[in-house]
Amino acid sequence: MASMGIQILGLTIAIVGFLGVIIMCALPMWKVTAFIGANIVTAQTTWQGLWMTCVLMSTKGQQIKLCQALPGKISGYQRGIRVININSLLNGLTRVRVQLFLLKR
Repeated sequence: MASMGIQILGLTIAIVGFLGVIIMCALPMWKVTAFIGANIVTAQTTWQGLWMTCVLMSTKGQQIKLCQALPGKISGYQRGIRVININSLLNGLTRVRVQLFLLKR
């Protein structure tokens, strides 16, 4: 049986990893593109994430569009990354549960 300090360290690492995966999935800044035309008035920045696309325009504010779940609307790359991230979330939740179970023993 491991010492209590090592078990608490394992629980802390599991929680930090789980929170990191949640933050990584939620952020829309996977791909950032800046477009500045001949006139500075047309400047815009595009953030593409797994679940949404945000366009920040210098004149009109921000537009957020959720990604479509239809097979033709998202790329295979994006679909694969979504699967990997959902798997990471489930694995992280399992790690936290196992650590809590082992800590109670």
